[in-house]
Amino acid sequence: ERKQLENGGQFINFRVSHSDEKLYGDLDPRFKIDSYNMGDDLIPQVEEYKKSLCDEKFEKIPNNFSPRSLRPTVRWWKRDDVSLEAANNDSTSAQLTFTQPRRSTKKQQSKDDVHQRKQQHQVSSQPNENKPKKQIDLESLDILTIDQVLEPLISSTYATEKLSKSQNLVNSTESIALLEAEIDFMIKQAMAFTNNHTKTADEIVVDSVLGLDCEWLPDAECGKGNPVATLQLSTRRNSFLIDLQHLCQASRTLNGSVGTDTDKELSRVLQKLFSSKTLSLVGFGIMNDLGKMAASFPHLPCFSYYSSVIDLQSISSIAIPKVDRNRFSSLRGMVGSLLRKRLDKIQQRSDWTRRPLSMEQLDYATLDAAVLPVLLRRLMETSITIERYNGNFFTTHSNLKLTVRFTPLEEKNILTTESELVEALVYHVPMGKVTNMLMQKMARQSWPASHATPPDLPKLVPAKSGPTKKERAHLRKVGPYGTDPKPKPIQLKDLQGNLDNLPLPGTLLGYTKDSCVHRVVGHEFMNTLPEGTYIGFNRRSGVIETTNAWMIFCNFGGSKQNPGKRSSSGFLRDGKDFIFNVNPTNYHGKSSERTLLEFVSSNHVAKNQDDKKILFFARDGTREKYTYFGLCECIKCFPQDSGSVDLLLNLMDYNHLVGDCSFSSDFKELVQNQQAISEVLINARV
Repeated sequence: ERKQLENGGQFINFRVSHSDEKLYGDLDPRFKIDSYNMGDDLIPQVEEYKKSLCDEKFEKIPNNFSPRSLRPTVRWWKRDDVSLEAANNDSTSAQLTFTQPRRSTKKQQSKDDVHQRKQQHQVSSQPNENKPKKQIDLESLDILTIDQVLEPLISSTYATEKLSKSQNLVNSTESIALLEAEIDFMIKQAMAFTNNHTKTADEIVVDSVLGLDCEWLPDAECGKGNPVATLQLSTRRNSFLIDLQHLCQASRTLNGSVGTDTDKELSRVLQKLFSSKTLSLVGFGIMNDLGKMAASFPHLPCFSYYSSVIDLQSISSIAIPKVDRNRFSSLRGMVGSLLRKRLDKIQQRSDWTRRPLSMEQLDYATLDAAVLPVLLRRLMETSITIERYNGNFFTTHSNLKLTVRFTPLEEKNILTTESELVEALVYHVPMGKVTNMLMQKMARQSWPASHATPPDLPKLVPAKSGPTKKERAHLRKVGPYGTDPKPKPIQLKDLQGNLDNLPLPGTLLGYTKDSCVHRVVGHEFMNTLPEGTYIGFNRRSGVIETTNAWMIFCNFGGSKQNPGKRSSSGFLRDGKDFIFNVNPTNYHGKSSERTLLEFVSSNHVAKNQDDKKILFFARDGTREKYTYFGLCECIKCFPQDSGSVDLLLNLMDYNHLVGDCSFSSDFKELVQNQQAISEVLINARV
């Protein structure tokens, strides 16, 4: 406290500015004891405090008076029948503060102790996104209705001329035409959004989505063996329930007929939507719905290809803090968390094969699809994580908007050669896998919608008796045993970093250097990495490089007692500058530390290195994730007697790191923890 006061700080009485008219036990005697708190029980302790005052210069900081609660707190298991509310409102008995009941097991208490020890070196003010929010009682919320999620029909559009209401049952040729009119309108509107340069890329995606959901007959296995009965599609104004059971023929084999005229017409209309590059489909666990439709109606080509698919579950895994993700694990929980409404799921277990469908079933099914675009919009508008991307969230995370293709597979598993040898065959599915649904074997392939070239179709190849997928992943790290060839590395220093698509400064990446490298070279390159290869670089070095950038890593060790291997590295000037120690003789002079030192020391840089950048990654300990702190430039070099060199680096993105954003406190905390440790050593060396 004395140090804070010397630096210009001052005591602030929050009971004046933030009073809730309640009594508390943790009173600070430096503030005036007001009428709400004063009592005979405080007189001895207040006198003791006055005697201990020693220094008026610093707001009379006590000399030997230990800061503690002036008024004792009664634990819940010792209190009488007087409730907490009565204790805080009744002036006659309001001399004690009662805590709320909180039973916990020894195991829970030990976890709390571990958590407290882990947080002892951190500042008390954490970003709001890292604090778990209060659990929502879904049963106490009002029921969500479709009128609350669909926008009213606008008189200037075709909607009032062709659609009499916002909910529409598609079970005839005439109603299919209405669906096509809505799809045409959405495609035309999406193209106008694309040509309108005032909208960000994320806003165009949110304004050009349709919600998708399916229903089928439930059973003890959640309808695993039952075909899709209804398909629901919803725009922001209209929700359609397509009666697939009535319009389409039942699932048939590949050698069967191609379907009726109604089948063909519906397939044509839906294919116009599903293959559109300007519209996207959004769902919750949508991959299961798409696979179910492809297996239910393999004779309809519309259900085999989807140009742009977005899954709310995948987005929430990135946009929602880990402590709150359990509330977003179901559609009902997501609706309650984002819209503060309760999604009634009673009709989910109803008979969806019975005709005609009841009004309750129609309301439930159309609402399930209509709420999906609303949830996507609310998630994009309220997530602090997504806000950091400045309208380029889907551009950065291209794997969140996927193109999906389903291919029915024939049951051929042997190959007879000319020598009458029988060899087992398996399907090779690039960027996908083989699934079984409704007794139908299908290949599901998915890739980022931004990719111009789709993967090859599945093909039969001779089966190989080798390690499993999990074993192959292990072998890529440690190398195989025996005479099998080791996986071949693609050297990082020969690759070019995708510097135009770097994460924002302050972004948490991962626990390993590989996670940082993957973000620098780009997800698209990693997805095209040939099987049996990996990115090769020295994972023990603090400096690694690509053809156009150096990546420097600093692991502070997480405590004052163990400041890390680079003890002479640290922040200066409140994080504006950073001292980084390099040793050109490390690894027999073959490390990137030598080439980095040559680059910053030379006045004549080679032409192929003119645009080479320095990227800075750091973390507060091995249990923390690496954070990307942006670009650096070297101001000066300080040679040391040991042969190493201290580089004085300036953080070019400092203003962004300390600006008005949610991760600025993380950066300030890291600087505060490490600057005091390293400042003395660094100044002495410099």
